[in-house]
Amino acid sequence: MNRVLVFLREFLLVFALIFAACYETVFFGVPYVLSTYLPQKIYDEYGVTMKVGGVRIDPLSAYAEVKDFSMTHKGEKMPILSFADLKFDFSYYSATKRAAIIDKIELNGFFANLKRDGEKKFNIEKIFLKNKTEKSGEPLYFSINNIKITNSALELSDEITGAKVYTKNLNINIPFVSTIPSDTEIFITPGFDGVINGTKLKFSGKTRPFAKDLKSELFLSLSCFDLAQIEPFLPKNAAIDKIGGKVDLGGAVLFEKKDAHPLLSLKTDINVSDLSVRA
Repeated sequence: MNRVLVFLREFLLVFALIFAACYETVFFGVPYVLSTYLPQKIYDEYGVTMKVGGVRIDPLSAYAEVKDFSMTHKGEKMPILSFADLKFDFSYYSATKRAAIIDKIELNGFFANLKRDGEKKFNIEKIFLKNKTEKSGEPLYFSINNIKITNSALELSDEITGAKVYTKNLNINIPFVSTIPSDTEIFITPGFDGVINGTKLKFSGKTRPFAKDLKSELFLSLSCFDLAQIEPFLPKNAAIDKIGGKVDLGGAVLFEKKDAHPLLSLKTDINVSDLSVRA
């Protein structure tokens, strides 16, 4: 009996030491890699300045947070990518399923400044062109659930078409993006809300992808869309040379299966004002 107790005591002691070592490695080591080692490595390899304001990881609650992230290309002042705060709950099932599994992720203050030059290449592509090699191997397995993006913005400019897109006040909800089945509670519904080139765009939806009727509903709202914004995308030999006016749109789409037959219904309300077309 005494031998059993001694064995259990030694086993628990060894387990506690291993757990403490692993905890300290994750708690202190990973933040150091993300905030200090990785930015220096990226700058040396690609000439990209990467800044990370802070990293916090709690292995016990499977929680991680990254603050004040930015990535700026050499010679530019405005970051290509940045965000104020990234929080996510990861799952330890990632180890058993050999896949990246995230139960919940919240991204706040995301900003992307994308540009396409005359060679049809985006500025973000140019960052990692050095030493780029194509690798073939196993597909990437992941399951990212309950994705919430708030207070974000995007700027896109195209030297070929001359088009510019400015978006702000973006709020996006995505229930999940996954390449594997994952038993995760989904508690957000799909949605998009933002201002694109001065136009208020909003859509929301409800879906039951695992129900027998596969019922899904999508609601769309578009306010004061300026038709002049589509001019840069018109073909050079198009019959229409100039177009103007304002469009307000509201619509709903319903899909469901009834008696094994798919049913799709569409309802829209469109209002066009001050329409002008020049050929």
